[in-house]
Amino acid sequence: MMKIIDSHCHLDRVDLSVFGGSMESLLAHAKTLSVEEFLCVCIDLEHFDDVFSLARQYPQIYASVGVHPC
Repeated sequence: MMKIIDSHCHLDRVDLSVFGGSMESLLAHAKTLSVEEFLCVCIDLEHFDDVFSLARQYPQIYASVGVHPC
C-alpha cells in the first residue's frame, strides 16, 4: 500500500474530541488510511511552540512555519 504524507495540516488546531481527546488516536486513525507522516504548518510565530512541541513528541509530525506574502 502507498504511504501518504499530509504535506499541509494544522494538527495544533484540531478538535481532538472526536478522537477521545487523544492525538495518539488521531494518528492511529490516520495510519489506517495510509497517512503516515504530517507536515504541520504553523500560521504565525505566536503558535510555533505548539507546533514544535507536537513535532518533538511524535516522530511522524514535522513542524514548519512560514510567512504569507499578503
